[in-house]
Amino acid sequence: MLPHIERLLRVKRDNGDWQIEPTFEEPKRAIFGIRSCDVAGIWHLDRFYLGREFRDPNYERRRKNLFLVNVVCTDPERDISDECF
Repeated sequence: MLPHIERLLRVKRDNGDWQIEPTFEEPKRAIFGIRSCDVAGIWHLDRFYLGREFRDPNYERRRKNLFLVNVVCTDPERDISDECF
């Protein structure tokens, strides 16, 4: 188990049966200075893990608490190259 994820259990009793479910407390995070090409990659991950019939609950939980701040590349001599998208 990762140290930054706090794992808790939710216990419910329903019609005499006990149900035990893991719950997660996910911290809110922000990433500053992420490049446009990385944001495009995250968009593809979102499309795959969140945009289909079966959603990934672990990815969805982490992504919901993630705030991204984009930096746009504007200087061809310094931060734009042939490898950019």
